[in-house]
Amino acid sequence: MADTSGSRRGGNAPRQRISSLIQEFKACDGFVAIRVGPVLLSVAKPFIRAEMRQAGDEEERAEMQLALDAINSIKRVQVAEYSGCDEDVRQKFDARLSRLLDRMDLLMEVCDGQDRVRMFGSVSGNGRYLNDFVIHVPTDGVLVCLYGRLDLEVISEIIEKEMQ
Repeated sequence: MADTSGSRRGGNAPRQRISSLIQEFKACDGFVAIRVGPVLLSVAKPFIRAEMRQAGDEEERAEMQLALDAINSIKRVQVAEYSGCDEDVRQKFDARLSRLLDRMDLLMEVCDGQDRVRMFGSVSGNGRYLNDFVIHVPTDGVLVCLYGRLDLEVISEIIEKEMQ
């Protein structure tokens, strides 16, 4: 069951509060946090461009260009993996994170049995951009945050290519 209604839950992405929450919990056993800033993200660009030059066909080059466009709009990536934490730690983190995510737009929720994937962001007033994109998989103890101003058209194209 997928909900793609994009229900409005609040306009401001709680970027700093999510980062602070991750910082607070990363001292817990089994909690792994990774943060990639703009410098490290820019390191990937020359590799993608080199692969584009060596790509066998136009479709492959177009896919790599989409990836490059997406990377250009991402300013920072933050990932938290906490499946190895004690259950009480996981529950506390999920509860506090849920309160922060309530301030963002729920873009999509996919449930498959016990598994649930929730995607959040803050859609711009004109509906063209997504300010920050957060993927939360509570059943697996995973949080992925892509911070930046992402063009929804580019995101749609990437998703469409991946679904083929």
